[in-house]
Formats: sequence, structure tokens, C-alpha cells
Amino acid sequence: MQTDIWQLGDAVADLGTQRIRRDGKEHRLTPRAAAVLRALIETGDRPLSRDAALDRVWGHVATGDEVVGKAINELRQALGDTDAAQRRYIETIPKLGYRLLCPVAPVARGTDPASQPPADAAAPARGADGDDDTAAAATTAADPAPPQRLRRSGIALPVGLAIAIAIAVIVLPWQREPKSDAYPAASLRAAFSRSPQILTPAADYMGYADLLPDGSRALFAAPVDGTVRVFARTFDGAQTRIGSLTGGADFALAVSHDGTRVAYQHFGDDGACRIRLHALADGTEREIGNCSTRFAEWLEFSPDDAFLLVPRMRPGDAHMSLHRLDLADGGVTPFDYPRDAAADDVQARWSPDARRLAIRRGPQPNSGLWIFDAAGGSMRQVVPDDIGLDGYAWLPDGSGLVIGVHRGIDAGLWRVDAATGRREPLGLRGATDPVIDRAGSRLLFCLGTRRVGLVRQAIDGSADATLEQPHRGERGDEWFPRLSADGTALAFLADHDGRVAVRVAREGQATRRLPDVAGFVPQGTPAFSAEGTSLVVPMRADDGGGVLFEFDLARGAWTRLGVTARRIEQAWLSPDDKWLYYVAFADAERTLWRRSRETGVEQSLARGLERGPIGGDADGGVYYIDAGRQALMRRAPDGTTQRRVDDMGYWTAYAWTRADDGIYVLMEPAGKNFGLYFVGADAAPVLVEPTDGVATLGLAVRREARELLIARTLPRAHDLAWLPLPARR
Repeated sequence: MQTDIWQLGDAVADLGTQRIRRDGKEHRLTPRAAAVLRALIETGDRPLSRDAALDRVWGHVATGDEVVGKAINELRQALGDTDAAQRRYIETIPKLGYRLLCPVAPVARGTDPASQPPADAAAPARGADGDDDTAAAATTAADPAPPQRLRRSGIALPVGLAIAIAIAVIVLPWQREPKSDAYPAASLRAAFSRSPQILTPAADYMGYADLLPDGSRALFAAPVDGTVRVFARTFDGAQTRIGSLTGGADFALAVSHDGTRVAYQHFGDDGACRIRLHALADGTEREIGNCSTRFAEWLEFSPDDAFLLVPRMRPGDAHMSLHRLDLADGGVTPFDYPRDAAADDVQARWSPDARRLAIRRGPQPNSGLWIFDAAGGSMRQVVPDDIGLDGYAWLPDGSGLVIGVHRGIDAGLWRVDAATGRREPLGLRGATDPVIDRAGSRLLFCLGTRRVGLVRQAIDGSADATLEQPHRGERGDEWFPRLSADGTALAFLADHDGRVAVRVAREGQATRRLPDVAGFVPQGTPAFSAEGTSLVVPMRADDGGGVLFEFDLARGAWTRLGVTARRIEQAWLSPDDKWLYYVAFADAERTLWRRSRETGVEQSLARGLERGPIGGDADGGVYYIDAGRQALMRRAPDGTTQRRVDDMGYWTAYAWTRADDGIYVLMEPAGKNFGLYFVGADAAPVLVEPTDGVATLGLAVRREARELLIARTLPRAHDLAWLPLPARR
């Protein structure tokens, strides 16, 4: 069994949760720094060379060797080893590498004495090498245990001293997670192998499900008489409406922890959104505050049911964070927690014991899941932001969570250990948005074979278009579309056969599935060359890094491109094919880079980008969303920038595309209706096609054919189903 906890001189390192505790303070490590520390420990008295660290920690993905130095600097900061003249923990041996100087001893998990969590725990660290991948553990077998001996500068210490140091170690606060075998993955898998029971068919279900704490009733939004209402239904079919207003639409609900009240959002006929509080006992209700008119806000009652947690933007911020909505007076104030000002926190769930809060961070399809101790402490990521997270729920004992994954080979439900992030598959392919009642009686979930589809819609000024899906499969989704320059070819991502792959469609021809690349999964919008003869595609490596591959459509072969960034999310090729533009995530922000296709020289062009695609025009301008300005920007070849579309960000990150004469974007300008707008040279949005306010994962416009292609969430595509939860063990 691999040892995770180590005494390093006066510090204690837990490599499983990537933390160092020193002088009563807790320091969060990035995954790469923790991996370098493990390599140092396992190397023993021999120096760890930069090449060995690169090979072991970063694999064979192209990156500069400076990332090793950055990881070492991060470890030294966490260990307080910042005096270069008097190193106490990690020494640098010129031309050979690095070696630990301090005594090193393994610490048995669960045998160390207890201590209280520190009051001044450090904020979460970001990747020293630009990689803030998840701390989630893989489901493969552990590596062989490293040599377990104490040393200082190569001198072995007596075993008795090793034992004494191990006994003296103070227990780390993150080891105080509930240790429970009440809901092991094997037990859940067996229970979920049964045939699900359908509570509400897809035609009568619009999402936002929840359960009463005792599991006796499910609540959800459903279509009725041309609008949407919230209902409560027993599991024998009896149904009652929640709410009493006659106009508008109701959606996005939450049940109080005591089970007596329901909060929901009401979108009025006057265009305003309001949160209402409904008493289940007598049906009385009242308005308690306003809400966003652009997207549904995830609501969560506080453990004492005194306030709601809601996602809002703080004054001057460009990203959403959690806020308190007081149920007594309707006041809204920022919630005190270790937020990241460069990230969007959009959905929170308290653990059953109210000691921890799980937070979904980032817009779909790139949401990660984070947990922090409500009594104080740093955030830690337990689910990465690149697997397609789609809903989560705490297990009743708080030992873990059940998450939904909606795409690729991992689609279905998974159990995630709350302490280590270890993920174990539970089956139920097509299941997302799990809900578990506090009594532990049942699991409620969405069940469907498709969630996001590539929809074709005529641009004719009519809002009542049918959802024609010319590229759909029997199961799986389509997203991130891009047209070739001449509009004859369409490339997009899809997982029709269970694996995410690039597909290319041409009018009158069968859709072509491009071959897989071993060890890599497509993750960004494909980019055509000027002549449409090749595609550049951002891909995610098995270790979480991002690289670029180019596919020759004539030869049918992939070629890896030699860019130096570690985590590449989007790409675009200039009209003359001389320049490759790409977006890389590093040091907690996205940066736009340009690489010469002829010389390989790279240049950083802009920092602080929002998620989403990049594009360009025939004059060499490149387009991207500036996260701070919340605007779509054009960077000219001479380096000057121009704001082209304002009010772009979280909900419109993927909802735009370039055309020859301007920009098409799905948006809701101030005082206007939601729809497809065209923005020309004068930057004034002009409505060309009304649409409903859909969540969008990319769009493409065939201007000559007056045709819009939207990768959008599909309405009424999922049944609301349930299964009994296994009894506590």
C-alpha cells in the first residue's frame, strides 16, 4: 500500500490530499508539486534530476524544464525553506538535481493523535506550472510503496527514532473527514444495477428536481399550459402544485433542511425574476428577493434554514461567487468562504452534518467540484473540471458524493470519496443530476441518452422553429461546432459511441468519425485550415494536460504539434495558415498565444481570457472574450485591441461565432429579447433570429443558406427516475 503521510522534519505532508502542515498552519499544494515531493521522497539519498522529474511527473507531454523549478519553489514556500543560504528541507545540487535534507519518516494513517483544524488555514494554491488539475485520485492500483526510512543528508537514523517521530505527529485537519463504509461503491453499484423506476416521463419534466428530507415526495419543474410550474409528487403518483401565481413561469427550486418550505424562482410576465418562499403545510408564500433574468440560480438553504446560498456577482467582479440571501429581510451579502476571484462558483450543497460545503465551480461542460470545511480551511478540488460533471449529491453519511458525468466513456454515476477524491464508477449510463434524501431512502436522477444536441434552425425571423438535429446519434451528445472557411464542411465533437471524438460532416456525405489518439481525448473546438484540408484540435492527455494535434483529412493521419504550453483549451488558424493561435491555462488564468507555423516561435498576446472558443477574420484579427471586461475583443495584427461586443461572459462564453462581415452571438442586450444578434462594424447588435434562452456549447452560421447550428441543451430529453438506496452497512 502506498504511504501518503510523511513527517518531513518539523512539517507533515499528506500527499493523498496534497497538503503540508507546518507551525500550526496548513498549506495546499498543487498536484504537480505534490507529485514532485513524492518523487523526492522515493528517490531517497540520490538527487532527483530535472529530466527524471519531467519524465515521472509530466510524462512525455512537451513542456519546458522550468516547471520543475517552479514546483520546487512552491514546495520550499510551503515548507518555509526560503533562505537560499541555509536550506533546511530541499537542497539544489548543481547539474544533478534536488534532494531532501530533512529527516523523513512515514506516518500511519489513523494512528496519529488528534488536533483541531487551524484557524488561519491558507487559501488554496494555484499551479506553479500553470496546472491546477484536480486532486482526485485515480481508480487504478497504487504504486509500490517507497523505501520507508529516516535520513538526513544520506545518514540513516535508528528505527526507534522513526517510530518516536511518527507517534509525535499531530493529526492533520483534513484527516477528520467521516470514515464510513456505510455506502461503499460495490453496494451502490449493486443497487443501481436494477431497472430504474420512472417518476415522470421526459415529456412532463423540465428539470430542477429535489427531494423532501424523508424521501416521501419529489419536487421538480414541469411544462403545463404553455409555461413551466413547480410540482410535488409522491411516489405513488399523487401530485400538487407548488406556488399560486397565475402568470409567468416557475423553476429552479430548493427544499429547506427541515422539509417545511420550498424556495423557487418565478419569472414574471413583466420580465423580472423573483425568489418566492412556499410553506408546504398551508401553501402560503411570500417574495423574499430578486434573481437573475438570464439563467436559473442554484439555491441552497443554510443548515439552520435562515438564509439561501445564491450565486451572484460582487460589485466590480467579473465572476460569480456565493452570496447569502437572508430569509427574514431579503438582504443579500457576500458569503464568507475561500473563493477564487477568477472562477465562477455556481452551485453549493451542504454536507449532511453541515461541516463541509461542496461547490460546483465553472460553467458546464467544464465544471469542477470543490469542498471546504465550513469552520475554516482551504478549498480542495475533488472532481476535475474536464470530465463533464453534471450534478452531484452528498451521501447520507457524508463520507462521499454521487456525481453525474454526461459525456464520453465515463458517462453515468460515480462515487467520489470526500476525503481523497477517489472516483469509483457506479454504472447507470445516461444518468445525471443525482439527488439523495437525507434519510437515505432513495436516489432521484435524470435518465436519458442525450443531453446536448447540434440543432439546425432556419434564420427566418420566426421564433417557433423545430429542433431539427441532422447530426444526432442514437445516444450521446454533439458540441463545439466549427465551419470551414467556405462553409462546406462542419467539424464538431460527439460521443455517439461512448468515446469523445471529432466528426466532420459535408452536405450529401456520411459524417466522418476521425480516429482516436491513444492517451488523448478531444476537448476544444476544432479549427479548420484555410483550405479546409486539415483540422487542429485541442486534446486532453490522460494526466490532465492539454496539447494540440493536427489531422490531415486527405492522409487520414494525426500529427502532434510542438507547442510548449501544458494545458491548451482552444485553437484557431490564421487565414493564410502561417499562424496558430491557441489558449493555454496557466497560473490561474487563460492566455492567448501565437505560434509561427514556419519557425515555431511563440508569442504571448493577451492574458485574462474567458473560457470559450477563439476566432479570426480575413484581415488577421483574432477574437476572444476578455474575462475582466466581459467583452468580446478583436486584436489587430499591429497589437491594438477593440471591444466588439459587450456583456459577454459566463452565459455567452461559447455562444458566438465569426462571419465574413461581422459577429453572430446569442445574447440578451439591455432592454431587448434574447436571440441571435448580428454585430457589424458599428457594434450595434441587430436581432436576426429570436430564440429561447438556451444554454449553448457553440454555434455556427451558414449565412448563404440562412441557417443556424446551435449546440444546445435539449428540452424534455430526460425522464425523472429513481431507485432505492441500499441500506446503511
